[in-house]
Amino acid sequence: MLDRLAFGLLLVALAIPRIGAAQSVDLSKALVGTWKGEVQMASGTYPRTLVIKSVQQQGRQRFVEAEYGGPGGYGGGGTAKLEPVDVLVETIGNDVMLRFRAEDLSPVELSLYRDGRHLMGSVMVPAPTRGGSR
Repeated sequence: MLDRLAFGLLLVALAIPRIGAAQSVDLSKALVGTWKGEVQMASGTYPRTLVIKSVQQQGRQRFVEAEYGGPGGYGGGGTAKLEPVDVLVETIGNDVMLRFRAEDLSPVELSLYRDGRHLMGSVMVPAPTRGGSR
C-alpha cells in the first residue's frame, strides 16, 4: 500500500470577480474561466492551471469541460500542456467542491473560497517508497 502525502494547492481566478457568500451559486458564472495557481510541496512549488470552459446542468447532473496541468511535473520533467480532466462538482448551499485527478492520476480536491475568486484545496501525491519511483 502506498503512503500518500497531501500538499496545498491554491488557484486564483484571472477573471471578473465572481460571487459573494450570501448569493446563490451560479456555477457557470462562478467557475468558468482560467484559474492559475501553484502546488506547494517539500521538493518545490509547481505552477498549475485549471481552465474551466463550461459548466452545464441537466437535471441533477453537471457536465464540466475542463483542462488542468502545468510545467515540470511534481519533482521535475513534464510539459506545460493542459490535459482534459473529468471534474465532479458538488454543492451544498453556497459551498462548491471540485474533484478530479491530475495528470499523474493524483486526486485533487478544490473548494471555491467564499470570496468567489479563489480555489483552495489539496493534491494527494503518492509518497516515495523504498525502491519505488513515486
